[in-house]
Amino acid sequence: MKTATQDSKTLFLQQASTFSYDTCISELRNNIYQARGRSETDEDVFS
Repeated sequence: MKTATQDSKTLFLQQASTFSYDTCISELRNNIYQARGRSETDEDVFS
């Protein structure tokens, strides 16, 4: 019998794998950081 934690983990992994094939995620993430006016990593800020 599965526990609620196992079900949550399975659901999370299924959702994450769905996004792994989405080619727009990288562009979306870049646009979000640009709209926030900051870089994605600290290295970008201090370089």
